[in-house]
Amino acid sequence: MGRAVAAGGPVVLDVRCDPNVPPIPPHATLEQVKSVTEAVLKGDPDAWQMVTTGIRTKAQELLPNRR
Repeated sequence: MGRAVAAGGPVVLDVRCDPNVPPIPPHATLEQVKSVTEAVLKGDPDAWQMVTTGIRTKAQELLPNRR
C-alpha cells in the first residue's frame, strides 16, 4: 500500500474483500449505518453474519489497539 501512495500516479490494487461485510465508509453517519443494517436484515439470508461481522470490523477500525 505504501508503494501505491508514493507512486505519484495511477496504480492498480488487488484487494480481497469479504462478501459478507458491507463496505461502510469511515465518514458514514449513524443513520446511514442503521439504514444499511435494516435493508440487509430485510432480505439477505446471511444477514446476521453480515451485521455482526460488519460491527466487529468497524469496531476494530475505531479501536485499533483492541482485538
